[in-house]
Amino acid sequence: MGQRTKRGRVYRRCGCQDENKKQLGPWCMRLLEDVKHGTWTYAVDLAREDGRRRVRRRGGFASHAEAAREMAAVLDGELRGVYENRRTTVASYLREWLAAKKEVLAPNTYAGYKACVERDLIPAFGHRRLLDLRAKHIDDWITTQLEAKRGRVTVYRAVSTLRNALNAAVKPHMDRVEPPGLHPCRAPRATDSVPL
Repeated sequence: MGQRTKRGRVYRRCGCQDENKKQLGPWCMRLLEDVKHGTWTYAVDLAREDGRRRVRRRGGFASHAEAAREMAAVLDGELRGVYENRRTTVASYLREWLAAKKEVLAPNTYAGYKACVERDLIPAFGHRRLLDLRAKHIDDWITTQLEAKRGRVTVYRAVSTLRNALNAAVKPHMDRVEPPGLHPCRAPRATDSVPL
């Protein structure tokens, strides 16, 4: 019914339900009879975190090959230390990052991050796939905000929040993402100039 590797597997599943309204998933008999029934899914065993097993499952792929490519990308990304799900948008990643930060941040800090994410970052970048986000997109947004006379500190806080989120998407030894034209160690002063 599917293909298995040492770390993951690719298989078909569907949304059919039994008499108790429980999804049959990969055990639906129609999957054996109809090659067009259901969609392809992968499941990957990721490195343990805090001693807990982690499995990433993603479904809805049109073909076995597409699901296998995505599974390989996840494993390759884990090896390189990069958050690697090609379908993840900036919006979904930022909300996932926020949910993880909620438990470790002070309430006021979390509220500030959430405000920047929902008010600035998701409207500006949320529609893009995470892997497609480039420094030029951030540069253009900074330029637009400053030309619209938005406060430098407000712009700095939004970009700093984005930098923190993107840094969490890569391991610490990877290059850090710095907001262009804004010093990362201090809030900008009104007299500072930003290259446009």
